[in-house]
This record gives sequence, C-alpha cells and structure tokens, in this order.
Amino acid sequence: MNLFETLLHPDREEDEERAKISHAANLLQVGEFQLLQLAYVECFGREMDAQTIESMFGEFMVAGRTPHWVSRYAQSIIDLEASGRLDDRTSSYHRFDSDYYSPVPLGKLRFALAVTMIIGCVGGGIMVGQMANTNPTSVLPPYFDRNELPSAD
Repeated sequence: MNLFETLLHPDREEDEERAKISHAANLLQVGEFQLLQLAYVECFGREMDAQTIESMFGEFMVAGRTPHWVSRYAQSIIDLEASGRLDDRTSSYHRFDSDYYSPVPLGKLRFALAVTMIIGCVGGGIMVGQMANTNPTSVLPPYFDRNELPSAD
C-alpha cells in the first residue's frame, strides 16, 4: 500500500488478519494493542509482564505478525457482535483504560434524593427556628428575640 492509498483509505488493511483485529478493536472501542492484551488475558489467564509486552509490541505492531490466539479472540468478538450479544461497555473489555468508568446505577436519582434531603433538613431547621421565637430579628440564625436585645432609644 502506498502513501496516497493510505491517505485516501486510512481504514483499509491489506492483511486480512490485521483487518479482523482492527474490526474487533473498533467494536470494543479499544486500540489494537489493548485488544492484544485482552486476548492474552483470555488465553493465558494472566496479564502480560513487561518483557512480554515489549516482545509482543515489536512482533505485532512493528513486524505485523499476528499470534493465533489474538485472531481467535478477535473472531469471538466479531461473532458476539453478529449474534447481538456484545456489550462494548462491559468493564472487563476496558480494564486497561485509564479513563474508563462505570456509571453508578441510579446515580442521578441518588444525588437528587441526597440534595432534597439536605435542603429539607436546612429548610426545616430554619422553619423550626422561626416558630421557636415569637418576635425574631431575622430569618436566619442567630435567633434573637426583639425583647432580648437592648433598644437604641
């Protein structure tokens, strides 16, 4: 592929295996190397150590050689998508993302409830303070009664 073809079709991949891996990574909304890390965890049951990362990066990203277990993992992601069972927001797919977060279930509702309770407590306290004094000087604390303050006359 020459430079002009790459500029005109940046998503085109000559190698079919690399195209499959790119497609699976796009489905999960992760990078290709992150897909390789996920495939490694799936296949070997542990994360890559620093030496493995270095050798895999050189082999996969620079030399363009694709391990068979990465191809199998990419195909399983594509198959999940085809069957409609792929949820790309699953946290296990984003375990290597530094900025990924899972939203708290009912988070907005809980926040609104907490704010309502705080406003109710503060407002209720002010109302009780107003009712406790028969002749208050102000709405907010400190609650002085006009009879308790010396007059300026």
